[in-house]
Amino acid sequence: MKRCRVLNTVLNKFYENRDKFDPLKTGDMEVGNMFEMVIRKYFATSSNGQFFTPREIIGLMMNIMLNSTDISDDLFKDGAVVNVLDMACGTGGMLSIAQETLNKVNNKITVNLFGQEVDPKLYSVCLSDILLKGQDVDNIKCANTLYEDAFPKDEMDFILANPPFGTSWRPSGSKKDNKADNLKEQYLRIKEEESKGEKGKYEAGIASDGTDCQIMFIQHALYKLKESGKACIISNNKPLMAGEVGSGESDIRKWILDKDYIEAIIKLPGQMFYNTGINIYLNIFNKGKAVERKNKILLIDASDEDGKFEFHSIAKRSIGDKRNELTKKHIEKIIKLYTNFKASKFSKVISRDDFINMKFTTKQAMQCDFSINSERLESFKNGKLYNILSHGTKLTEEQINILLRQDEFNENEKSNIEKHNIGIDIFKKIYNALVKNKSDKVYIDIEDFIEFIKASLGYKQVEVQDGEKKDKKGNYKKKKIWVLSECGDITLNGIKSSFLKKSFNDLFKIIAFDLAQHNEEADIITDKDGNILFDDESKDTETIQVSSDLSLNITCKLEKSENEESENIKLTAKKKNLLYGSEWEKEVLESYLEKEVLPYAKNTHVIDKVMYGAKYDFDKQFYVYKPLVKSNELLKKYQEIEKSISSDLNELLEGIK
Repeated sequence: MKRCRVLNTVLNKFYENRDKFDPLKTGDMEVGNMFEMVIRKYFATSSNGQFFTPREIIGLMMNIMLNSTDISDDLFKDGAVVNVLDMACGTGGMLSIAQETLNKVNNKITVNLFGQEVDPKLYSVCLSDILLKGQDVDNIKCANTLYEDAFPKDEMDFILANPPFGTSWRPSGSKKDNKADNLKEQYLRIKEEESKGEKGKYEAGIASDGTDCQIMFIQHALYKLKESGKACIISNNKPLMAGEVGSGESDIRKWILDKDYIEAIIKLPGQMFYNTGINIYLNIFNKGKAVERKNKILLIDASDEDGKFEFHSIAKRSIGDKRNELTKKHIEKIIKLYTNFKASKFSKVISRDDFINMKFTTKQAMQCDFSINSERLESFKNGKLYNILSHGTKLTEEQINILLRQDEFNENEKSNIEKHNIGIDIFKKIYNALVKNKSDKVYIDIEDFIEFIKASLGYKQVEVQDGEKKDKKGNYKKKKIWVLSECGDITLNGIKSSFLKKSFNDLFKIIAFDLAQHNEEADIITDKDGNILFDDESKDTETIQVSSDLSLNITCKLEKSENEESENIKLTAKKKNLLYGSEWEKEVLESYLEKEVLPYAKNTHVIDKVMYGAKYDFDKQFYVYKPLVKSNELLKKYQEIEKSISSDLNELLEGIK
């Protein structure tokens, strides 16, 4: 500026307007708005997932944490030291308001502000602010929170943060550029941190979605909190909902529930941020919950989606995408709902069990009848036997067809084509033999049907000359082998020259099941050890949400079966958490199958180990069924609209020929 001879001009402009910057004449809110306008113009870009947080939301976040019922009075005694962290601190706005809020409680406490920010430009702005506040500059670090803990020796009393939304944190594809290389290095560092297990911040694992890292910032916050610490983290709905049971996100949410760290989730109105109009959620975590709040979660719907402006008002002037604002009245109303911790029109208190999901796989027991009739022979043409003989399990039919259209082949391709040709020839011979024995007779017993298949294919032993062994006279010995005489004396070795590498018995079972049809009147099929065989085509994956009522009912049932006195059953059930126990799990599954599955698919069984996860389904808890409008009422409304439009058109076009 000096070299360009503009420094004096700029300083003079500030001097001429010095009244506007005088803290005695201009309030904090006005100065804050000026600062936010500058930030919005030069820094607020959603391209990297950064959404700068308005001052009233930060104030709400701090006041929520300070109004926890379990907060210790010792924290605010004269001379007390309070540590505050924002691990995605941006320009430092959250830290500034945190200090102001805490000093209003008691200006004789020492507030230590800690911040981590990966963007050097934002970090420099934050550092400047910290310098002006007289804070320790060593407590603000330019560091990557996803794998770095810039303050390993310090634990935090309060953490508040607005982590980046929808930011990629691991590489994808094979693109080679600086960004991909940086993501690759970052991913390796994250995996290294994850490998520490309970000694690191990713005790519950890492996210599965490589395009969003919010839930990993939440883990960092929980890792840094003191045993009595509190955190308030802004998020969209991804950390609450994204990822099915078995995903990293689901596992992390379940871990948070198991630790009983989450205390409340608050949904705020949309259009509260400068550069995004989406609804946001405040996730309140508390490591030192009051006894009466243990294993409970408070949900507050302050989204105002009903349009009644209970929790926000329209701003006098829009700034970017920010068209709504929270006033002091709105903030006090939300805080009151939080401190009351009771069910109301806008709040729900649920058990942590209400967010638990169970995922398992079911199959129907195989109950079939068998026949070689015209209909089943038609489906047999594209059954399991045909596919295995023609292309095996490692190749697809399309890949084989591509090979057949080629002019040149390598050795492996030649081998695959040869196996294909042999397989097709074998299938044709088997199919033709079955057609000759076509019948409408239905078999209930699989063993009887397999005997019929053997007879149809001419399965028998024949004597052949052994080309290796000779008798004393020098003649080749005879040996007996099994063949399919009705299929051109196909041998087992001949079959194994195709893609099918099974025994004759396996071949007959494949044919039998290709000609089978489900029949609930038939016997359940078992193997030689008596284990039930299952129909693969009936495979289904079930995900059910465990509710507190279901959990309590099952627990009560188990307690009752242990001969507990009836008046103590519910009390005991509440004290003794049997969630995830084997008996509890068995009862839940049986209850679900009996009600939701068995009436429609008899003899269905759970065939795999049950997986547990969690999904914080916020909106589902506030869902209220509204009957659909009747069709005659809709028609009446449409007719009224048509009349109105017709009237308006006549008025507009009056006098026009």
